[in-house]
Amino acid sequence: MTKPKPSRSATLDSDAWSTADDPVTEHVHWAVANWPQIDPEVEGIVTRLDKIHRHFQEASRASLGDAGLTKEEWKVLMALHDSVRSHGWLCEDLDVSTGAMTNRLDKLERRGLIRRARDPNDRRGVLLELTDNGEHQLEQYIEAGAGRERELVGDLTVEEKRELNRLMSKLLVSLQRKSPGKASPRKGRRSS
Repeated sequence: MTKPKPSRSATLDSDAWSTADDPVTEHVHWAVANWPQIDPEVEGIVTRLDKIHRHFQEASRASLGDAGLTKEEWKVLMALHDSVRSHGWLCEDLDVSTGAMTNRLDKLERRGLIRRARDPNDRRGVLLELTDNGEHQLEQYIEAGAGRERELVGDLTVEEKRELNRLMSKLLVSLQRKSPGKASPRKGRRSS
């Protein structure tokens, strides 16, 4: 049995939405009309964050492609950017099994993006570092990615970007407090 659909105007005050072209507005009206227990403000936030995330992910994939990197390779290069690291450290930091990391490192080494060296403090240990070519590939990704990200938020003023960052930071901190078992990314590191 099909439920009759309530009219949109009966569910949300249209003055609450400032952007008529926002594709999420129609969805929010529909969701609240069908499930009145849904908070329209929360539904708007969740749906918009999801759609915005998709745009940024698409831009990231394009930038990685421009640099000839996969997301997994980029993570390794980022981890090695500022320091020599051990295989074990990378596995722990990137939450990857030793076997998967070995395969990833083998590919990066064959492409000349990283180099392995014996750990002077551990006969069985290996230290990993970026090569000049690896640093160049990482810089190429950063350059392409930064440009695309700036373009994605280009319609916002500096003040709007600051306000958006402030609100997202507040939300993120509150979510992290509600999930104390989840480790936050290392300071200064870009999380995926």
